[in-house]
Amino acid sequence: MHLHKVTHILGLLLIFLSVFMLLPVPFSLYYGESDAPAFLISAALSLVAGFIAYKTRRRPAAQRRLRPGHLRLADPIFFRQLATPPLPASGGPGAHQR
Repeated sequence: MHLHKVTHILGLLLIFLSVFMLLPVPFSLYYGESDAPAFLISAALSLVAGFIAYKTRRRPAAQRRLRPGHLRLADPIFFRQLATPPLPASGGPGAHQR
């Protein structure tokens, strides 16, 4: 497995994630909820991370240190971290309320 191809596909998945994070924004604005900024910020972060991952270049074999198995372990954690900020930022479930 080539790390460059895996990173390229993960970048595309992050870009798709950011596009789908924009779907609730019009509904949030229509119903007067305060979730829209949290979704916009999360979508922007996902888009930037996905674009960076998509545009990474292939390095010579001597410079590679990370094995594809490490990337497979990290990607669910990475997606979870990018998808969770709308909840605490909007005051939804998981937000610490005083």
